Amino acid sequence: MSSEDCSVAQQYGGNVNSGWIAVLPDSWLPYVQLARLNPPAGLFLIYFPHLFGVLHAAVLQQSPPYHTLQKSVTMLGGSFFVSNAIHIWDDLIDAPLDKLVERTRHRPIPR
Repeated sequence: MSSEDCSVAQQYGGNVNSGWIAVLPDSWLPYVQLARLNPPAGLFLIYFPHLFGVLHAAVLQQSPPYHTLQKSVTMLGGSFFVSNAIHIWDDLIDAPLDKLVERTRHRPIPR
């Protein structure tokens, strides 16, 4: 297994506590890992299509920048909560299986 594969397995396996996560208190670490905030790939996969839709509608309706920014921030908040809900639901469903797999054994719910 290459070093890149190892880092990806570690990152998605719930074992990462480096980078900006290292600044947070240890008690916050399971919540950050549960929400998959590092890396925020799930959040971006949900947010960017909505952002493009908001921008497209703003151009078509000639919305003022303030309204466009307000709607974009609202969509970011909604995407954040939806992404967290999806990851938590997936972890709850997969918890029995995650305990058996070496890579996912250290995720917050199976611990």
